[in-house]
Amino acid sequence: MRRHFIVLICLLASATYAGAARAEVVSDVRYKSYAVRGQTTHEIWRDIGRRGPHQRHRGLYAQALSEIRYGWTVTYDRRSGSCRIDEARIDVSVLITLPKWTGEKRGDQRLRKAWQRYLAKVRRHEEKHKTIALETATVVDREFKKAPQYRTCNALKLYLEKTTNRILARERRRQDRFDKTDPPVQLR
Repeated sequence: MRRHFIVLICLLASATYAGAARAEVVSDVRYKSYAVRGQTTHEIWRDIGRRGPHQRHRGLYAQALSEIRYGWTVTYDRRSGSCRIDEARIDVSVLITLPKWTGEKRGDQRLRKAWQRYLAKVRRHEEKHKTIALETATVVDREFKKAPQYRTCNALKLYLEKTTNRILARERRRQDRFDKTDPPVQLR
């Protein structure tokens, strides 16, 4: 009896494993910079305002920017009148744009130190946006892995669409809340 019990457990475990969706998160994080000129705090700050990345959805220029894109590829397993996820790949792409002061080597020591403090704070802020994006991709991955079977693949696709829309709406709120609560960075 004991041997049959172990075999039954192994069979159940392999059947459960065979039914689980395989999913993975693939991230692509890149950095770019834009040139900022000036030899005083005022000149540099004015140039950041002119040359900073444009936030189309807000209609303004920013000091720095994290552009985040999500995507996923899903293959379905259709059998016995049901549909489930066979494999899924969740892609998250983050492009962080930061200012680069072209006159840093020629600037006076006090201004260089202020610039380095400023840039560290801006980078830390954008890195937090990146972290939120990567955490969101992990949540999508987790939801895809536990997605239930449906009678049709169209029904499953609708479930996935509603699920990802909910997750991405939560991510947008979280990003906005972070922007509102993180104090503005100033060059001083």
